[in-house]
Amino acid sequence: MTLADTVAYVPKRVLRLQYAALRLPLQAVEEQVVARLLPDDAPARIGFERFLGTLDRTAGDVLGDRAAATRAAALFERTDALEEAARLEASATRLRQQGEQRHEQEAAEAARRRQEATEAEASRLAEARRKADADTAKATAEARRTAAEQKAAADREAAARRASAKAKGTAAEKQVTAKEKAATAPARAELKEASETSAEARAQRQEAARLEHLADAAAEARKSD
Repeated sequence: MTLADTVAYVPKRVLRLQYAALRLPLQAVEEQVVARLLPDDAPARIGFERFLGTLDRTAGDVLGDRAAATRAAALFERTDALEEAARLEASATRLRQQGEQRHEQEAAEAARRRQEATEAEASRLAEARRKADADTAKATAEARRTAAEQKAAADREAAARRASAKAKGTAAEKQVTAKEKAATAPARAELKEASETSAEARAQRQEAARLEHLADAAAEARKSD
């Protein structure tokens, strides 16, 4: 016998009483267990309440039980609201997670860009220092080369001046020596002549002394005889 046949033969009032008796244990489970142990938005609680709502809606439709229909509408409204709230919460959580993930990605990207900028700046500064060091070394080498060339030129000029001065001094000395020799030539000639005269007189004196000595020796010899 189908439910329709049962409804046709059994008075609806009796069936409503039987449904109410069947509904009481389920109502007790809902109030004493489900409502106390599970939060409002727990999927298991929502599923149980929708099951009760389905039973109440069937009883309301088949048995004309307005109270059951009212309970069914309230249960479906409540569970629909809870499911919508859960959906919105899940969507908000997903959006929040996506926002946090996007924020983390943006923060990571910003950090990467800052790191790249820092590395680029460090590279630019290193290149600038390298170029400055190279320019300094080049300028120093150029200054040393210029100084060496100037010193060599100054040394050559000083040597040339010394050589010129020495040449001029030698020529002047030679000129003075020639003049001195020309001026003293008569005196040297007279001195030479005097020296020769003196030597001749000295030789004559020596010869006279020798002859005198011989004469003395001959006289002594005669006296001895």
